Amino acid sequence: MSERAHIGLDNPAFSGRLRRPFVPPASRVAKTDPEQSFLTDYVARRPAANQLPEIPEPADIQPASSSSIAAFVTANAATAPLVFHEKQTALASSEATPLPAVDLEPIEDPDAPAASWLEAWQDQLIRWVTNLQAKLEPVSRHYSPLQLSLFGMACLVFVIGALTSLQTAESNHNAAAQVSALFRQVNRQTAGSVLQSSVPSTAKPAASAFSQYTVAPDLARYIRIPKLGVDARVTQVGVTNSGALGTPDNINDTAWYNASAKPGQPGATLIEGHVSSGTTAGVFYNLKALAPGDTIQVERGDGTVLNYQVVRTQAYAANNVDMQAAVTPVTAGRPGLNLITCNGQVAPGADFNQRLIVFAQQV
Repeated sequence: MSERAHIGLDNPAFSGRLRRPFVPPASRVAKTDPEQSFLTDYVARRPAANQLPEIPEPADIQPASSSSIAAFVTANAATAPLVFHEKQTALASSEATPLPAVDLEPIEDPDAPAASWLEAWQDQLIRWVTNLQAKLEPVSRHYSPLQLSLFGMACLVFVIGALTSLQTAESNHNAAAQVSALFRQVNRQTAGSVLQSSVPSTAKPAASAFSQYTVAPDLARYIRIPKLGVDARVTQVGVTNSGALGTPDNINDTAWYNASAKPGQPGATLIEGHVSSGTTAGVFYNLKALAPGDTIQVERGDGTVLNYQVVRTQAYAANNVDMQAAVTPVTAGRPGLNLITCNGQVAPGADFNQRLIVFAQQV
């Protein structure tokens, strides 16, 4: 028999699976589950039943006697924490007697500036608006934006009107408070004479004295009444020592009563003037000729000219002049100008028996 030819692994007959090397079963690594391996190791390490420690039954446990407890306390008395006992006592007493309530005050920063009244008012206004907005939010769902806008405008007009009325009432009250008590005394002390009865000068001021006359910017400097041809200086007067209302020293001048309102400010400006000296006509000689609608002008020290319109005139008995009305604007909420002078008849050796007041409002 002839020798067989050697067949190598490079022979095409060993292609595919036949070319894979043979692995013995003993060398193969088995794939195991990690949890299964853990259980296997645990069971292998678990001690046998005869190796477990003995656990006494509950019946074998005997309660400690009072003597053993006392011995334990005696042995540990030196090292026992007394503070714990004191805390326990304090805790028991606090549970029996409740502590009084303490009102905590807010902590304030000493370096913080003190809030002004304006800031406090602004905070209060913000809170008020916020609360109002929260209350109106459910209502706003039932109305259109146009209706809400009209409602808001109506509220704004109401608030402005209320503030104006309050300001007018306050101005009138302040003016009346300043002079009501004073003129009650005037009427009692002067026996019917409100204006000073001393004889004024009749000399007409020089042109230079007239043109160079100056006063404070917010005070009346000149008064002009076109219908009567009046163009006069406005001086200042108060109350005399006898309690009467002072008058100008010259029959050609007028005088602003310094306890009444300044021109253009809330309230009424009271200006007085002489009707005559007994022999010469004064600046307000024809004041009774004014009628409703006539114009009066007041020029202030700063050059501002204020225009007024006559509303009405009224004559009073000399011993019953309503001086509260004399310092109150004829139209509420609008600055007024009231002119006062003597009127009526003069008895021999006596004063005029009437007083005339012209009430005008600023326009």
